[in-house]
Amino acid sequence: MKTALIGAGLAGTAAARALTEAGHKVFLFDKGRGPGGRLSTRRVETALGQARMDHGAQYVTAQTESFSEFLTDACAHGACEPWKARLVKSVSIAAATLTPYALLSDMSDTQA
Repeated sequence: MKTALIGAGLAGTAAARALTEAGHKVFLFDKGRGPGGRLSTRRVETALGQARMDHGAQYVTAQTESFSEFLTDACAHGACEPWKARLVKSVSIAAATLTPYALLSDMSDTQA
């Protein structure tokens, strides 16, 4: 049976995999340039070289054996890779102090 799926994010690719394993011929469509949905990384060329940006979730964690197997298989096929984050600095700021006006005021005070 031929099956069309819209969306090549995590849910779409998982559905495509399950349907393929069940013997369906799957056609996966996505509006983006490549798969990944909210887990994809955008790459752009800049004057300083290539820059990478995560537009949605930076990482996922596997809490079940089946999802762990899914991620292992996806990584083996080049669809993902282990996340090696580097935490530079963690700062706790109260939400009430994080207004655009306050930030701009604080920045202009320190730059003057």
